[in-house]
Amino acid sequence: MTREVSRTRLNMLRSYAAHDHRDNFQKAEMV
Repeated sequence: MTREVSRTRLNMLRSYAAHDHRDNFQKAEMV
């Protein structure tokens, strides 16, 4: 169970980080 939870958390963090990076990149391009 703990392994599955940690794995899902890692995936969520990765997805969030990717979204943040994309937003930052788009903002930088706009400016």
